[in-house]
Amino acid sequence: MLEEVKAVIAMLVVQFIFAGMFILFKITAHDGTNLRILVAYRLSFATLFMFPLALIFQRKKRPEFTRRLVLLAFLSGLLGAAIPNILYLPGLVRTSATFSTAASILSPVITLLLSLAFRMDTLRLGSNEGRAKLLGTLLGVGGALVFVFYKGVLMVFGCNVSVSLWLLLQAQISKEFGGHCWNISLMNATGSLVCMVVALCSEHNWNQWLLGWNISLLTTVYSGVVVSGLVMPLVAWCIEKKGPLYVTVFSPIRLVIVALVGSFALEETLYLGSLIGAIIMVGGVYLVVWCKMKEKKSVSTTTDHGETNKNIKEVSLGNPQQ
Repeated sequence: MLEEVKAVIAMLVVQFIFAGMFILFKITAHDGTNLRILVAYRLSFATLFMFPLALIFQRKKRPEFTRRLVLLAFLSGLLGAAIPNILYLPGLVRTSATFSTAASILSPVITLLLSLAFRMDTLRLGSNEGRAKLLGTLLGVGGALVFVFYKGVLMVFGCNVSVSLWLLLQAQISKEFGGHCWNISLMNATGSLVCMVVALCSEHNWNQWLLGWNISLLTTVYSGVVVSGLVMPLVAWCIEKKGPLYVTVFSPIRLVIVALVGSFALEETLYLGSLIGAIIMVGGVYLVVWCKMKEKKSVSTTTDHGETNKNIKEVSLGNPQQ
């Protein structure tokens, strides 16, 4: 019971912190900050913050730095840090904080579609869960189409596709990095290198690289140290204790927070179409997550029954006189 309460509190804290980051990004974008430079600094700050933590708390879990590990770290940084950040912020500028947050909760649906394409998952249309999962996927996609004429929509959804690919990649390779701190540190390090190259190629005015005591510095430190440094290990802990689907259940809370703050602090207009699309997306996501949890529970129950029958059979064979 205590662990359940801890997980709920942790995920509520995560949603508030992420919502704060989205709001700060929107304010910083209006302030005229070069977003590519902001991303490069964010991941650099996260790397400088995470590596010492990895060395202090997970020294014994330090992975062996082979060519394969470096390649996987680069791929992880590209999909999980560089591409999402490079695509998300320009998309945020072209739309709104509320829309960008709403689009981000589609990650479970996009992940399901990609896992089906890569044959890592099945729909099982013969079962009620499979049909409901298909319906949830269609609802999620249908809700997203309500926003299709927004400028920047492709960038935001491109960010979600990249994150979904990163989730599938993590499911296969996360154990090769040792501990969560090493995993996140290497992801941020390689992602920061990519973003730094992109920023250097696009911005040659060195005055833009100067960080002053302003909203840009606050956003960089907050998103790099707090979000990428402190929150990501907390998310990893929740995934380890409760599973990845448990984490996605809390995403709509972030949408509500950003929508309320955005409508008052940022003077964003909440259109009826946006509200309807968001409701459809949330419903579709929850349906997919519910079906995945049902399937996981069903598989777990089947496995337990199988183990029980196997033990009974072994006992029977060991006592033939009975």
